[in-house]
Formats: sequence, C-alpha cells, structure tokens
Amino acid sequence: MTWLLIITGFGTGFLVGLTGVGGGALMTPLLMLLFGLAPQTAVGTDLWFASFTKIAASKVMFNKDLIDWQITKLLWYGSIPATIVTLFWLSYISAGHKDTMFIKQLIAAAILWAGIGLIFQPILQNLTIKSEVAQDISGIQGEVITIVAGAIIGILVTLTSVGAGALGTVVLLYLYPARLNPSRLIATEVAHAIPVAYIGSY
Repeated sequence: MTWLLIITGFGTGFLVGLTGVGGGALMTPLLMLLFGLAPQTAVGTDLWFASFTKIAASKVMFNKDLIDWQITKLLWYGSIPATIVTLFWLSYISAGHKDTMFIKQLIAAAILWAGIGLIFQPILQNLTIKSEVAQDISGIQGEVITIVAGAIIGILVTLTSVGAGALGTVVLLYLYPARLNPSRLIATEVAHAIPVAYIGSY
C-alpha cells in the first residue's frame, strides 16, 4: 500500500509539473476508490499534497519569470476569501452531521468538467495562437471578472480539490488569450493554486 501511494503521488506530481492541470481529477478519486478515504478526507489530503507539488513546480517557473503576478493577485482576491468562507460552511455541515452525499456528486461533476477542460484546452490554445484578433479582457470590468472567476475556482477547489488546473487554465486562456502564452498560462495558474490548495486542505 505504501509503494502504491508513492507511485500514485509520483504520477500525479509528474502530470502537475508537466501541464499544471489534472492533479485533483486524478488524486481525489484514487484516494476514494483505491484507498477507501471518505470524500472530505480525500479532498483535504489531495489539497495538502497539491500545495507542495505546486510549490516545487512554481519555483522553476518563478526562476524563468513565467508567472504573471498581476493576474495571479486578481485571482487570489477572489479565490482566497471564497476558500475561507467555504471552509467555514463545510465545518458547519460537518458539525451538524448532515448528509454529504452531494459532495460526492460534486466531485464527480468536477472530474467530468476537468476532463472536458483537459480535452478542449489544447484546441482552444491552438485557435488562440492562430487567431490574429485575440483580445484580452481589460479595464475594471476585466479585473472584476477575473476576481469572480477566482472565487468560483476557490469554491470548487475547496469542495472537490478539482478545478484549480483544468478549470483555471481554460478560464485564463479565455480571458487573456494574447497575454498568456502556454508556458505563462501554466505558470500563472500553478502559482495561483498554491495558497488556495494550502488553505483549502484545512
């Protein structure tokens, strides 16, 4: 079992380091189905694991100056408060011993969405690269939309541990097609996900 956990962690970490996405979509269901962890325990464990694997990946990206800190901070303005509020809500329903079946259903839906995101992200990237009229969202409206997107990602990640990479990169690619090339896109989303995963693991 120990070696199986090590292999699972290595494979997931390799995927996160290579693409910035897919960690939660793999690790959480594996912890539930293969190792028998309860949904909330699996989510917390995966977020704790993800925060450290993303730190390792982000160090390389930071040294290469790939992270767009302005976009990252806007995402944090939405995702970190949303993560904290969601944690308080999860504590409330856990204290009340209410049915948490909906969390399993939400995890399943998030994994499905992550799979769709992984499939269509390269297609969207290719269309963006080939497009000569790709326009980034800008101004106050752009900042507000980015913050709201961060909040949605924060809620989803805290509840399911899925979405920071698969959903986040698709959202950023849609909002900033000209500003973020593939390398900067991955680096920015990895940097954004670190505090969200760390806080959400509690």
